[in-house]
Amino acid sequence: MKQSSRYEDTDFQALNRKISLNEKDRHDVLERIHEKIDVAPTTRKSSPPRKYYFAMAAAAVVFMLVLVPSLLSNFNKPNLSEGGTITDQHSSQAELEEILSSYGYAEILHQEEVENGVVVLFTDYIKKDVNIIELNAVFVRKTEDGWDKSLDGGSHTFLEQTELSYQLLLASSDQSPFPLLFGSIIDPAITQVQVTNLDNKQEYTAEIITSENGKSYWYAFVDANSLDAYEIQGVGENGMPIQSSLTHNESALDFELTEEEGKVYELLKADLDVKHAKDLPPISIAKLYVQASLDKEWEVKYELYTDREDRHQISKEEYFNEMTNQTKEQIENSFFGIQDGTFRESEDGSGGHISFMNISGEVWGFSMVKEEDGSWSVSFIPLQ
Repeated sequence: MKQSSRYEDTDFQALNRKISLNEKDRHDVLERIHEKIDVAPTTRKSSPPRKYYFAMAAAAVVFMLVLVPSLLSNFNKPNLSEGGTITDQHSSQAELEEILSSYGYAEILHQEEVENGVVVLFTDYIKKDVNIIELNAVFVRKTEDGWDKSLDGGSHTFLEQTELSYQLLLASSDQSPFPLLFGSIIDPAITQVQVTNLDNKQEYTAEIITSENGKSYWYAFVDANSLDAYEIQGVGENGMPIQSSLTHNESALDFELTEEEGKVYELLKADLDVKHAKDLPPISIAKLYVQASLDKEWEVKYELYTDREDRHQISKEEYFNEMTNQTKEQIENSFFGIQDGTFRESEDGSGGHISFMNISGEVWGFSMVKEEDGSWSVSFIPLQ
């Protein structure tokens, strides 16, 4: 067995002395150890490095660059829940304008969404060289397959009016949004149009539309039947009426061919030879045209149109393909009263127009053409 050196023995003896504690000392030592253990260690907080702050700032900038444009785009984004996608809306509008292009419109003034489609008010030039503007209002029906190309509506010019023009469109079917009163504001002093149904006393304030060239037009959807009479007032800024019109002309209902006109009409139906009508005056020719429309004598009606090549022409095939059947009520409302009209021949003697008031009290013009042989015929776009 190895012998411990003196130093080793001394160390162990010292250790032994440390271990040999009485109970009181041992208790004191343990108590101090416990106190040391129970005291939480104090640590020095160190500041985060600068690169940490740079990283946080860079992240914030990236966040703003990504989030802000997204928020702005959401604010500007149209509500497509009711109208489909943006592409669908643009496509639908283009299709609608293509349908209206057949009218050669000058300007689309307004589109009013209705239950089964849209009502469009627009202008076109029927005689651009002399700046004759025609105001149109048409109902375009919306179907599951798109826009229905058969339009319902009407149009008029305002040659005879000096303050306010108007026209009443009646419903031609259950899906039609009409009746509609609409017209042009000719007198710039008129700032408002008031409409009153004289039968039920209901009042309407018309909507005013301003075109690109500053001209004003008006329209009002009303509840009416063909016998209702309306008072239309053009009102100035001071609230006083400038112009007042009544939309009813009872004498217009007395439409009937004379004995001579009746004989010519029967001959036309028999052989379609317009020479039978050669000696009739313009108003009589117009009455034959109206009677043929009422009787649906389409061949007779077509033969009464002008043959002059220097005037607007529609071939017979095109005429029958695109012809729309008006109801008897629509024909009566449009043309009755022409029998009491006044014919005005143009200065060059090549034509003229019949000024008349229809059942609704509207003043219209009916365009006539003088043929080479001196007889009178109907323009292919007669109503003005």
